[in-house]
Amino acid sequence: QYMRREGRPSDQAILAARVIDRTIRPLFDHRIKNAVQVIITVIAVGDTDIVVTSTTGYNAGDLVEISSTEPLHASYANRYKGYISIVESVQSSTVLRLVSKSYFAIDANTTYTASVRKYTPKENISITGGQIIGGGVGKGQVGVYITYSKNVTISNLRIVGAESEGVWIGSSFGTVVKNCEILDCTSPTYLGSNLGYGVGLGSGTYGAIVDACYFENCRHAVAGGGATPAMNCVISNCKSFDCGLGT
Repeated sequence: QYMRREGRPSDQAILAARVIDRTIRPLFDHRIKNAVQVIITVIAVGDTDIVVTSTTGYNAGDLVEISSTEPLHASYANRYKGYISIVESVQSSTVLRLVSKSYFAIDANTTYTASVRKYTPKENISITGGQIIGGGVGKGQVGVYITYSKNVTISNLRIVGAESEGVWIGSSFGTVVKNCEILDCTSPTYLGSNLGYGVGLGSGTYGAIVDACYFENCRHAVAGGGATPAMNCVISNCKSFDCGLGT
């Protein structure tokens, strides 16, 4: 039997491909008939282990926030290195293993201060269906505010007139917003506000998915901001109408 020079994929590669396939296949429209090629690019190659003073009180499944006073980049003012993750296991009296790899090294030297904080998250919450009506411009409201949580799903929800954000996500892991209709979440610049988001991906957001949502008359359909970056987020199959700065 003729074998290609590069040989067959390794068992690890095959299993990785299957995990990716099973995860993202439901996100594709079932009416797609043509072949779909998915190209994976590695964007996180850091270590999953972090060293802390003591692991006493930490357990698998805990939500942890790793933060630093080290600037994210010299050109960004008031933006610092930091991220949210989940404890996979306690390796020793001083080492925690996380479920996600770090996107950058935090330099805990005499110049910068690094810290790890543990939170008890709100988890495995599902908000499905219904309607939220806000007060519109000048009221500063948020439709759904999600913070320090993991595995929260919001689906088939209609949000109208939440001036600040339709959905705000911050310091949370694995939030999903899908099949939602978000309208009139606008905070024009002439009011001196910098908000008005359909979905806001705030500080520490990790692994959020915004899928198959419709946005109309929002200052920004999906936007992010905060002291630490939102990371590894996916925005797919969304539509926006009359959204943009100044609307």
